[in-house]
Amino acid sequence: MRRNYSDCERVLQLRLEAAGGVAELLTREQELLEELERPSRAQQSTSRTARILAVMLRIEIARLGRDGEGFTYMSGELEQASYRISQGVDVLQEMIRARHASTPARKLRVDESRAQARKNLALIESGRELALDRADRALNDFERLPLSLDECVQEASTNIARVTSAVQMQDLTRQQTEHVEAVLQAVMGAPGSSNLHPTHVAAVLRVQLEQMENIRRTTSNWFEEIEQCVSSILRLGDTELLAIMEQIVCLQNSIEEQGLWVAKFEGEFEQHDRVNEEELSEFESMMSMVRGHLDQSQKTSEHLQLLNLNSMVAAHNVGSQAASVLQITNSISRLATDWRGLTLRSVQSMEHMITAATSRGDRAREASDSTRTAIAAMQQESKSTLDALRSVSELGVRCQHEGQQSVLQMQGRVNQVNQSMRELRNVLDGIVAASEDIAHAVKLSESRHPLQLPESDRREIEAYCEGSYTSEIERHVMRAVLFGEDIPPPVPSANEGAIELF
Repeated sequence: MRRNYSDCERVLQLRLEAAGGVAELLTREQELLEELERPSRAQQSTSRTARILAVMLRIEIARLGRDGEGFTYMSGELEQASYRISQGVDVLQEMIRARHASTPARKLRVDESRAQARKNLALIESGRELALDRADRALNDFERLPLSLDECVQEASTNIARVTSAVQMQDLTRQQTEHVEAVLQAVMGAPGSSNLHPTHVAAVLRVQLEQMENIRRTTSNWFEEIEQCVSSILRLGDTELLAIMEQIVCLQNSIEEQGLWVAKFEGEFEQHDRVNEEELSEFESMMSMVRGHLDQSQKTSEHLQLLNLNSMVAAHNVGSQAASVLQITNSISRLATDWRGLTLRSVQSMEHMITAATSRGDRAREASDSTRTAIAAMQQESKSTLDALRSVSELGVRCQHEGQQSVLQMQGRVNQVNQSMRELRNVLDGIVAASEDIAHAVKLSESRHPLQLPESDRREIEAYCEGSYTSEIERHVMRAVLFGEDIPPPVPSANEGAIELF
């Protein structure tokens, strides 16, 4: 965008240069017209002189009679030369009057175009720093957009994985709770359980409740993380993505505003270019007319010189009777000489001015061509930037939509987990209440002795424990509970525990 603003300035500078070239061309044209007016007046006088000489020559031819027949051809040629001179001068003067009449309007158009270009340039220069700072900030935001979006997507993916793990933890908690209930039911429903010592039942429950307390603490930690995840996702969906979209919209508006500037410049330039082209075309047409007039003047000068030579030869042949004709011939000679000098001076002056004016016109055309190229490059760059911006904008919209959908899905999962945990807490509360009842019963029965079971019942219960419990710890605890043995449970192996959490 900084380059685009520089290109805008360059385009306006080129426009000013082109307008300046056309304005200078108008000045040169005025000088050229003034240069043409002076010789045109002299040429008009020459035309009148030639007509007068032609009339005088006809009079002398009539006086000489047969001796003047040699001058008849020269009289007709002189009249034709005077006519051509007069016609050329009339056309040139008409062109000069027309150009003079149209000059104010043409100069006004060129001045308005230059003034508009200066105004636009001043407008850009006055807001240059602000516009470039805004463009730089927008570009920096634009460069960070893919990273921000990637971070958002990565954070959302991480939070989804954490919630999924929390849900898995919920399932594990449910399994462990069901296992505790099974152990409790096994203890309370074992053969001879009515004779169980309350201390033994409490020992089993304490082992299980200790494991359940670990699960409860772990689950609570997971729930705190889940709440943080949901809060982060909500913040991501409601704040960060919205901020990113605002940056995208801001940058898009800035580039579109610049596109409007380019379009405005292009429209103004097209109008300005038409003015320049019209001026250049009209000037070239005028130059072509001037060259034609000068060429005709050159030919007329040569023709007058030839007439002068022929007149001198004819006068010499006639002798003394052609003295008056010889005077007319000398006048024709002076006329031809003056006309030739006048034509040469006009040709030299006009060629110099035409060369200078053509150079100005070429520079104006080059500036116009450069302006077209710069405008095309600005349009292409703006289009490429907007295309890239639209892609990032679409990505941002998609990420925002996916993030909101993920928030809704995870919120639903969290609600399910909360409901399940409330149910699990109710079960845990029941187990804790049962444990407290058993502990109270233990205090009441501290003075009692453990009951001795018959050997047959003992073997039956051992067989039941061996078949019902796969964990060695659980079997030892059950034997201690049922038979009052104060045998500590064996140390579990690496792959074995009272309750396997993970």
